[in-house]
Amino acid sequence: MGTSTWQMYRRKLKVLNRNKLFVFVGRNFGIFPSHEVFMLANVPVPDIAKELNITCDQVYAKYTKQILAENS
Repeated sequence: MGTSTWQMYRRKLKVLNRNKLFVFVGRNFGIFPSHEVFMLANVPVPDIAKELNITCDQVYAKYTKQILAENS
């Protein structure tokens, strides 16, 4: 028996939402990829920056660029 469209959708949704973390700050929250949270929190994860070809500064800039533009 074949896989239904609904089952394929659910499987794709599960893959897309894998490795995400909820981060709460006061009454606010955000959903972030786990590797970005680990990098910004200085949690040592061997070779993550090299494997993903991204630095902590790039991750930080990703989330602060918009805030800085709104405040100017």
